[in-house]
Amino acid sequence: MDYLPREDYSDLLERLFLEEGRNSQDKYELGKESYFANRWEGNHLWLYMKNESSEKTWNIEIEFKKLENVKPLKRYQLENMSLKYSIPPNSEKLAILKRTSNQKTGIEWNFHNSWTS
Repeated sequence: MDYLPREDYSDLLERLFLEEGRNSQDKYELGKESYFANRWEGNHLWLYMKNESSEKTWNIEIEFKKLENVKPLKRYQLENMSLKYSIPPNSEKLAILKRTSNQKTGIEWNFHNSWTS
């Protein structure tokens, strides 16, 4: 049996969860043209953000006040306990966090939004 090189499937979770985020019925509106959705899938929590504005960039900061037994995947590093993104017009972004143990997870977060032209 041949195995795929690691590079060929390294973004599999991202592609899978992007599709889940796009199709989610439970999107939260953050501003008039920006949406956020999240859900646990097994041991992974995906965070989906979409900017549907035609001209403004959405600056979002997700500040974690509490992260127990969960951490972001390596490609989504925290900066001072926050995920910070500038999402250009008509684009989307995804972040994935992973449960680190089989014990109960605890997450508390705040959102900070701004838009730039």
